Amino acid sequence: MQTALEKIASFAVHTDYEKIPDDVLEAAKLGLTDFFACSLAGINAPVSKNILNYLKKKG
Repeated sequence: MQTALEKIASFAVHTDYEKIPDDVLEAAKLGLTDFFACSLAGINAPVSKNILNYLKKKG
């Protein structure tokens, strides 16, 4: 029996880009754009620096 992660990975590997509906691609592009815009906007926030320092210590 496949785990949830294995099912998701299998779906991703076996999905052809051309078969993904246009509205789904647009939603994904919008989501990624929003993610990166928010990340860049908050990169210099004090909490971001704290998180980065923590991650650097963890290696």
